[in-house]
Amino acid sequence: MHPDNLAIVQEVNRSGSWFAARKIVPVWARLVVTPETVVSREGELQAKPGDWVCRGVAGEYWVQAESTLRAKYGETGQVSRDGQGLEWAEFSPLPESSGVMAAQVGHEFVVHSGWGVLSGKPGDYLLKKLSERDIEFPADVWVVDQALFQSTYQAMPGL
Repeated sequence: MHPDNLAIVQEVNRSGSWFAARKIVPVWARLVVTPETVVSREGELQAKPGDWVCRGVAGEYWVQAESTLRAKYGETGQVSRDGQGLEWAEFSPLPESSGVMAAQVGHEFVVHSGWGVLSGKPGDYLLKKLSERDIEFPADVWVVDQALFQSTYQAMPGL
């Protein structure tokens, strides 16, 4: 685990602020055919052929492996093209597999992900997979903007 990730995860673990949540809104995604840099709110991400670029309700972008996208979302059959002629497919969250563990962080922080370096602002959320809820230092953590988290995720009390 990268030292930056270790520090912020240790801080969140000590605070006991992790809680279960799930994504509640659809996303649009397109298949990557050539390597590209994707600019997200939290940093620049590197996408390789076979990855998917996802676009959320506020126009934010992130990258996911196809296996991760299809494990968390179901394709709705809706397709659209953007101004560059790229085809985007709509995906809805699968209730049984769209869960995460989240913690709000009150200061700036940095996370090193497989896609790039992500920067969190005060109030943003650190996330990990729900399936790793009992893993003290998960392999994969990421950042979600505060306003986006609050409009696209829902707490799952009792988990």
